[in-house]
Amino acid sequence: MKYFIAIVWLLLSTNAAANSKILDIAHRGYAALNPESTLLAFQKAHEQGADGLEFDVRQTQDNVLVVTHDANVPALANRAVEDSLFSELYMETDIPSLEEVLTFSQRSGQMVWLEIKQSHRYPGIIDRVLALINQYDLKDVTVIQSFNHNDLKIINDKQPDLKLLALYTSGFSLNNVTPYSDYIGLPIAQVYLDPMMIRQLHEAGKQVIFWRRNDRSENKQVLERFIEAGADGFMLDRPLKAIMQNR
Repeated sequence: MKYFIAIVWLLLSTNAAANSKILDIAHRGYAALNPESTLLAFQKAHEQGADGLEFDVRQTQDNVLVVTHDANVPALANRAVEDSLFSELYMETDIPSLEEVLTFSQRSGQMVWLEIKQSHRYPGIIDRVLALINQYDLKDVTVIQSFNHNDLKIINDKQPDLKLLALYTSGFSLNNVTPYSDYIGLPIAQVYLDPMMIRQLHEAGKQVIFWRRNDRSENKQVLERFIEAGADGFMLDRPLKAIMQNR
Protein backbone atom coordinates (compact mmCIF):
# COMPACT_ATOMS: atom_id res chain seq x y z
CA MET A 1 0.00 0.00 0.00
CA LYS A 2 2.77 2.42 0.88
CA TYR A 3 4.34 1.83 -2.53
CA PHE A 4 1.03 2.65 -4.22
CA ILE A 5 0.76 5.90 -2.25
CA ALA A 6 4.34 6.78 -3.18
CA ILE A 7 3.63 6.21 -6.87
CA VAL A 8 0.46 8.34 -6.75
CA TRP A 9 2.35 11.12 -5.00
CA LEU A 10 5.11 10.95 -7.60
CA LEU A 11 2.59 11.15 -10.45
CA LEU A 12 0.82 14.12 -8.87
CA SER A 13 4.13 15.87 -8.28
CA THR A 14 5.22 15.23 -11.85
CA ASN A 15 1.95 16.55 -13.24
CA ALA A 16 2.14 19.65 -11.06
CA ALA A 17 5.67 20.32 -12.28
CA ALA A 18 4.64 19.81 -15.88
CA ASN A 19 1.69 22.18 -15.50
CA SER A 20 3.57 24.89 -13.65
CA LYS A 21 4.15 27.95 -15.83
CA ILE A 22 7.35 29.95 -15.71
CA LEU A 23 6.46 33.45 -16.89
CA ASP A 24 8.58 34.70 -19.79
CA ILE A 25 8.32 38.48 -19.69
CA ALA A 26 9.86 40.38 -22.61
CA HIS A 27 12.16 43.00 -21.09
CA ARG A 28 11.62 46.14 -23.18
CA GLY A 29 10.16 43.88 -25.86
CA TYR A 30 13.09 41.38 -25.96
CA ALA A 31 15.63 44.18 -26.42
CA ALA A 32 18.39 41.86 -27.65
CA LEU A 33 16.30 40.93 -30.71
CA ASN A 34 14.03 43.91 -31.32
CA PRO A 35 14.32 47.73 -31.29
CA GLU A 36 13.75 48.15 -27.58
CA SER A 37 10.64 49.74 -26.12
CA THR A 38 8.99 50.36 -29.49
CA LEU A 39 5.65 49.22 -30.82
CA LEU A 40 7.53 47.02 -33.28
CA ALA A 41 9.41 45.38 -30.41
CA PHE A 42 6.19 44.64 -28.53
CA GLN A 43 4.54 43.26 -31.65
CA LYS A 44 7.57 41.04 -32.33
CA ALA A 45 7.74 39.91 -28.69
CA HIS A 46 4.09 38.91 -28.90
CA GLU A 47 4.84 36.88 -32.04
CA GLN A 48 7.85 35.35 -30.29
CA GLY A 49 5.64 33.96 -27.55
CA ALA A 50 6.12 36.39 -24.66
CA ASP A 51 3.83 35.98 -21.67
CA GLY A 52 4.05 39.70 -20.98
CA LEU A 53 5.60 42.97 -22.09
CA GLU A 54 7.89 44.87 -19.74
CA PHE A 55 8.53 48.58 -20.23
CA ASP A 56 9.13 51.92 -18.52
CA VAL A 57 6.82 54.93 -18.45
CA ARG A 58 7.78 58.62 -18.37
CA GLN A 59 5.88 61.84 -19.05
CA THR A 60 6.41 64.62 -21.59
CA GLN A 61 6.21 68.35 -21.07
CA ASP A 62 2.62 68.31 -22.33
CA ASN A 63 1.69 65.47 -19.94
CA VAL A 64 1.62 62.62 -22.45
CA LEU A 65 2.71 59.30 -20.99
CA VAL A 66 5.42 57.69 -23.11
CA VAL A 67 7.23 54.36 -23.07
CA THR A 68 10.97 54.82 -22.76
CA HIS A 69 13.64 53.71 -20.33
CA ASP A 70 16.03 56.63 -20.70
CA ALA A 71 15.43 59.98 -19.05
CA ASN A 72 16.90 61.91 -22.01
CA VAL A 73 16.28 61.79 -25.75
CA PRO A 74 19.42 61.56 -27.92
CA ALA A 75 17.48 62.52 -31.06
CA LEU A 76 16.52 65.82 -29.39
CA ALA A 77 20.05 66.86 -28.39
CA ASN A 78 19.77 64.72 -25.24
CA ARG A 79 16.91 66.82 -23.92
CA ALA A 80 15.01 65.43 -20.92
CA VAL A 81 11.72 63.70 -21.65
CA GLU A 82 9.87 66.10 -19.35
CA ASP A 83 11.23 69.05 -21.36
CA SER A 84 10.06 67.61 -24.68
CA LEU A 85 6.69 67.74 -26.40
CA PHE A 86 5.12 64.49 -27.53
CA SER A 87 4.84 65.86 -31.06
CA GLU A 88 8.63 66.22 -31.11
CA LEU A 89 9.11 62.64 -29.94
CA TYR A 90 6.59 61.47 -32.52
CA MET A 91 8.43 63.23 -35.35
CA GLU A 92 12.00 62.39 -34.33
CA THR A 93 11.90 59.02 -32.53
CA ASP A 94 10.17 55.66 -32.31
CA ILE A 95 9.11 56.29 -28.71
CA PRO A 96 5.44 55.28 -28.43
CA SER A 97 2.82 56.72 -26.14
CA LEU A 98 1.57 54.53 -23.32
CA GLU A 99 -1.86 54.74 -24.90
CA GLU A 100 -0.52 53.14 -28.10
CA VAL A 101 1.05 50.29 -26.14
CA LEU A 102 -2.11 49.72 -24.09
CA THR A 103 -4.14 49.69 -27.29
CA PHE A 104 -1.87 46.93 -28.58
CA SER A 105 -2.22 45.06 -25.30
CA GLN A 106 -5.99 45.29 -25.48
CA ARG A 107 -6.01 44.07 -29.07
CA SER A 108 -3.49 41.24 -28.61
CA GLY A 109 -4.39 40.13 -25.08
CA GLN A 110 -0.83 40.69 -23.91
CA MET A 111 -0.17 41.22 -20.23
CA VAL A 112 1.79 44.40 -19.43
CA TRP A 113 4.38 44.92 -16.70
CA LEU A 114 4.94 48.65 -16.57
CA GLU A 115 7.45 50.51 -14.43
CA ILE A 116 6.80 54.12 -13.50
CA LYS A 117 10.23 55.74 -13.68
CA GLN A 118 11.29 58.51 -11.29
CA SER A 119 7.79 59.72 -10.47
CA HIS A 120 9.20 62.77 -8.65
CA ARG A 121 10.17 64.19 -12.06
CA TYR A 122 6.67 63.87 -13.51
CA PRO A 123 3.85 65.51 -11.51
CA GLY A 124 0.59 63.59 -11.83
CA ILE A 125 2.12 60.57 -13.57
CA ILE A 126 0.63 58.01 -11.18
CA ASP A 127 -2.92 59.28 -11.62
CA ARG A 128 -2.50 59.44 -15.40
CA VAL A 129 -1.20 55.86 -15.56
CA LEU A 130 -4.12 54.60 -13.48
CA ALA A 131 -6.61 56.55 -15.58
CA LEU A 132 -5.35 54.97 -18.81
CA ILE A 133 -5.33 51.45 -17.37
CA ASN A 134 -8.94 51.93 -16.31
CA GLN A 135 -9.92 53.61 -19.57
CA TYR A 136 -8.76 50.55 -21.51
CA ASP A 137 -10.11 48.16 -18.87
CA LEU A 138 -6.72 46.45 -18.50
CA LYS A 139 -6.43 46.19 -14.74
CA ASP A 140 -6.71 42.40 -14.89
CA VAL A 141 -3.71 42.10 -17.24
CA THR A 142 -1.52 44.85 -15.80
CA VAL A 143 1.22 44.72 -13.18
CA ILE A 144 2.73 48.01 -12.03
CA GLN A 145 6.30 47.74 -10.81
CA SER A 146 8.70 50.12 -9.14
CA PHE A 147 11.87 50.37 -7.09
CA ASN A 148 10.06 53.21 -5.30
CA HIS A 149 7.89 51.26 -2.88
CA ASN A 150 6.23 54.43 -1.66
CA ASP A 151 4.79 54.80 -5.18
CA LEU A 152 3.41 51.28 -4.91
CA LYS A 153 1.82 52.14 -1.57
CA ILE A 154 0.17 55.19 -3.13
CA ILE A 155 -1.13 53.08 -6.02
CA ASN A 156 -2.43 50.43 -3.64
CA ASP A 157 -4.27 53.08 -1.63
CA LYS A 158 -5.83 54.52 -4.78
CA GLN A 159 -6.64 51.24 -6.49
CA PRO A 160 -6.14 48.13 -4.34
CA ASP A 161 -7.33 45.76 -7.09
CA LEU A 162 -4.21 46.39 -9.20
CA LYS A 163 -1.35 43.89 -9.05
CA LEU A 164 1.98 45.32 -7.92
CA LEU A 165 5.59 44.19 -8.20
CA ALA A 166 8.16 45.54 -5.74
CA LEU A 167 11.59 45.70 -7.38
CA TYR A 168 14.79 45.29 -5.40
CA THR A 169 18.46 45.43 -6.32
CA SER A 170 20.69 44.62 -3.37
CA GLY A 171 19.93 44.30 0.32
CA PHE A 172 16.66 42.43 -0.02
CA SER A 173 15.54 40.42 2.97
CA LEU A 174 12.32 38.78 4.08
CA ASN A 175 12.06 41.46 6.77
CA ASN A 176 11.47 44.27 4.26
CA VAL A 177 8.86 42.68 2.02
CA THR A 178 6.14 45.15 1.09
CA PRO A 179 2.79 43.80 2.34
CA TYR A 180 0.81 45.28 -0.57
CA SER A 181 2.88 43.72 -3.40
CA ASP A 182 1.81 40.59 -5.26
CA TYR A 183 5.24 40.02 -6.82
CA ILE A 184 8.81 40.46 -5.68
CA GLY A 185 11.33 41.38 -8.39
CA LEU A 186 14.94 40.38 -7.74
CA PRO A 187 18.05 40.43 -9.94
CA ILE A 188 19.45 37.19 -11.28
CA ALA A 189 22.26 37.07 -8.75
CA GLN A 190 23.84 34.25 -6.75
CA VAL A 191 22.82 35.82 -3.44
CA TYR A 192 19.14 35.32 -4.35
CA LEU A 193 19.53 31.73 -5.51
CA ASP A 194 17.90 30.64 -2.28
CA PRO A 195 15.12 28.00 -2.42
CA MET A 196 14.18 28.56 1.24
CA MET A 197 13.73 32.31 0.71
CA ILE A 198 11.63 31.72 -2.40
CA ARG A 199 9.51 29.14 -0.56
CA GLN A 200 8.90 31.59 2.28
CA LEU A 201 7.83 34.26 -0.20
CA HIS A 202 5.44 31.77 -1.78
CA GLU A 203 4.04 30.98 1.66
CA ALA A 204 3.51 34.72 2.15
CA GLY A 205 1.46 34.79 -1.07
CA LYS A 206 4.13 36.41 -3.25
CA GLN A 207 5.43 35.29 -6.63
CA VAL A 208 9.11 35.85 -7.39
CA ILE A 209 10.19 37.31 -10.73
CA PHE A 210 13.89 37.50 -11.53
CA TRP A 211 15.20 40.21 -13.85
CA ARG A 212 18.34 40.24 -15.97
CA ARG A 213 21.38 42.10 -14.72
CA ASN A 214 23.58 41.58 -17.77
CA ASP A 215 24.23 39.15 -20.61
CA ARG A 216 25.57 36.56 -18.17
CA SER A 217 22.10 36.35 -16.64
CA GLU A 218 20.72 34.88 -19.86
CA ASN A 219 22.49 31.55 -19.58
CA LYS A 220 20.74 28.19 -19.69
CA GLN A 221 22.58 26.73 -16.71
CA VAL A 222 22.02 29.85 -14.62
CA LEU A 223 18.30 29.99 -15.38
CA GLU A 224 17.89 26.25 -14.74
CA ARG A 225 19.21 26.74 -11.21
CA PHE A 226 16.75 29.57 -10.55
CA ILE A 227 13.88 27.49 -11.95
CA GLU A 228 14.85 24.59 -9.69
CA ALA A 229 14.93 27.03 -6.76
CA GLY A 230 11.30 27.98 -7.45
CA ALA A 231 11.36 31.08 -9.66
CA ASP A 232 7.94 32.06 -10.98
CA GLY A 233 9.23 33.98 -13.97
CA PHE A 234 11.94 36.02 -15.65
CA MET A 235 12.33 39.39 -17.37
CA LEU A 236 14.82 38.79 -20.16
CA ASP A 237 16.12 40.36 -23.35
CA ARG A 238 15.62 37.10 -25.25
CA PRO A 239 12.83 34.50 -25.13
CA LEU A 240 13.27 32.05 -22.27
CA LYS A 241 12.48 29.11 -24.55
CA ALA A 242 15.23 30.08 -26.97
CA ILE A 243 17.77 30.40 -24.15
CA MET A 244 16.85 27.02 -22.71
CA GLN A 245 17.22 25.51 -26.19
CA ASN A 246 20.61 27.23 -26.56
CA ARG A 247 19.51 29.19 -29.60
